[in-house]
Amino acid sequence: YIITKRKDLEKNKEMRRFQLEYFIVYTLAYFSDWLKGPYIYALYESYGISEENIAILFIIGFVSSGLFGPFVGSMADMFGRKNMSLAYFVIYMVAAICTAFDNYNVLIFGRFLSGIATSLLSTVLESWMVSEHHCRKYPLEVLEDTFSTSTILNSCSAILAGIFAQISANQFGYVAPFMLSLAPLTSGFILCYVLWEPDTDKSDNQVSSV
Repeated sequence: YIITKRKDLEKNKEMRRFQLEYFIVYTLAYFSDWLKGPYIYALYESYGISEENIAILFIIGFVSSGLFGPFVGSMADMFGRKNMSLAYFVIYMVAAICTAFDNYNVLIFGRFLSGIATSLLSTVLESWMVSEHHCRKYPLEVLEDTFSTSTILNSCSAILAGIFAQISANQFGYVAPFMLSLAPLTSGFILCYVLWEPDTDKSDNQVSSV
């Protein structure tokens, strides 16, 4: 009984550590996205871009996300969910840097990358967690707890990101939230690389990404 109890405690510790490692990366990923969202239009307008061209920039982002979205699942299966999560952080960092340039072509490229990153954000992080959860044979109730907690953390990160974005925009201009997002993006990339297990060698246990 004592041995069984000890094993259960160790298993619970392992599951909690797994959840924590996921929550940290997940929250940083969404926090960076929430930072940038409210000031995209204002930034473009501050560059003197016409409403018609701003609309084109937004359309490019939506089209990019729509075109790339159907391929996210197969790419995650091919390259690994962890690798595609790392790709999200890199792509979004480049997209954020593009916003610092008052050049329409560079902004177009940034919007194109943002669309790709949005597709990755909404799929690969959670699919990695689900796949890893099943690979480790954790109970279903733990998965449910992970989803519910991550939703709460995402809501809290949205509120905090809004506050930080407003303060930075008031102090340094509309480009500041985008530059500020580089901090959680870089941190998220490093922690994802260090903490998350690679899944490219677990094809037999993989769960569909979409």
